[in-house]
Amino acid sequence: MSAAVTIPDRQEVALSVLLGAWRTLRAAGFEEAEVQALFDQIADRPQDVARRLRKMVNGLG
Repeated sequence: MSAAVTIPDRQEVALSVLLGAWRTLRAAGFEEAEVQALFDQIADRPQDVARRLRKMVNGLG
């Protein structure tokens, strides 16, 4: 009998990524309010964050 392969939906993947980011920022010393402010900023201006991330990635190559 073969094991069933479960493919998480996109929302589950996104939630896992966000929870990981939250835990990483908290472990790096950010206070809960600071992390929430960062998430709020992303929600309010996602295009700015996307542009900054692209610049960071392009700078790595």
